[in-house]
Amino acid sequence: HTRVVGSLPNRIASDPVRIRQILMNLVGNAVKFTEQGHICVTVEAIPKTTDGIERLVFEVSDTGMGMTPEQCKLLFRPFTQADASTTRQFGGTGLGLAICLRMARILGGEITATSQLGVGSTFRVTIRQGSLQNVQTHEPLSLPQHKWSRGALPQTPKRLHGRILLAEDNPVNRRLFESILRRAGADVDVAENGQVAIEQAVAAMMPDSSSNTTPLGYELILMDMQMPILDGYSATKHLRAIRYHGPIVALTAHALREDREKCLAIGCSDVITKPIERDLLIHTCHAWIEHGRSERSRMNDMYTLLRSHTASNPQGIDTKTLLDSINGDLDLLDELIDLFIRNANDLKCEMQQAIEAKDCAAIETVAHSLKGAVGTFAAKNALQAAMIVESLAMNEDVDGAIEACDHLKSQMDDLILDLAKLRCDRVKFTVAADFS
Repeated sequence: HTRVVGSLPNRIASDPVRIRQILMNLVGNAVKFTEQGHICVTVEAIPKTTDGIERLVFEVSDTGMGMTPEQCKLLFRPFTQADASTTRQFGGTGLGLAICLRMARILGGEITATSQLGVGSTFRVTIRQGSLQNVQTHEPLSLPQHKWSRGALPQTPKRLHGRILLAEDNPVNRRLFESILRRAGADVDVAENGQVAIEQAVAAMMPDSSSNTTPLGYELILMDMQMPILDGYSATKHLRAIRYHGPIVALTAHALREDREKCLAIGCSDVITKPIERDLLIHTCHAWIEHGRSERSRMNDMYTLLRSHTASNPQGIDTKTLLDSINGDLDLLDELIDLFIRNANDLKCEMQQAIEAKDCAAIETVAHSLKGAVGTFAAKNALQAAMIVESLAMNEDVDGAIEACDHLKSQMDDLILDLAKLRCDRVKFTVAADFS
């Protein structure tokens, strides 16, 4: 379960990816070494210490096997586990905690551990919060704690409000799950194999020519892992490869930890083991539908923020046009920025060689390539500069083309800075959203 101590800032300036990696590793270890009892994750904001820095503290406590003081001293050494026998029993390289410690120090903090053999362990992570000027704080909400396991669900099942795609080849299971979900209030479509599931998921995202509404697609996909024609593993990997971001919950008869990890590794959001209890199915679906809605809301806010970038830089990147062209896919935006910067640096070198050789044909070729690249980002100034160089080189005005190249280089440098600012705006918003 989780516990929040005192008030927390609405946002901090840090790296959400590294924080998530650290906590996932610590919680994963706690689950691995705790056969019975409980695991608790606590978060607390601590005031300035002697170094004048405010930090967040996360504690992951368990009632697992625990360790001796001597074993604790070995925890953060690379390729070392507290007890060599755990490698044979549980697997692992012993690198996890060493990497977590390194990441915590990058974030301006530390990781410490206390443990008692046979009683349990507590790992304490601190990270720097960054500047909290004009940042509001909020008190923790009193929310019911849910344990997602059989026999531990609330007595009254949740009502489902959303569109679900159920991919299941067994006709008995398919009819049973469909009936449970429909009775709970969900709108359910079914697919008998992974190939049909992909086709239906993609079709649900396509705009309807007879309607002006934006397609929302499925709010959840329930994916059986063992299906004919195309199994759930391949279908999930394909959907993630084409940038399907919605939650996908695996349905599997395999209950081993390795099976669960395999499902998560290929892109599944969660795993339910068959035979599936009615309440567990409904509560899991409800949780992921709500999570998906929250993520869409967060992405819409981020999308709005990035679109406003154009207003502050009217002659630079037209982010409205750019984001519309990539359908608001911010992961794709990051990828395009990386590719552009690498490609632009190569083209700038080629341009310099063409200028030194006073080769109009080569200058024209490079300018044409740059024109296509900057056009992707709807960068007005850089696009115009590239078009001028291309035209002058095409007319074999070598002196004019070389002179125009100086302006083009300047515009390219400005564009790269503008792309960096665009990415920075996204990162700032992501950090704020992750801790709000």
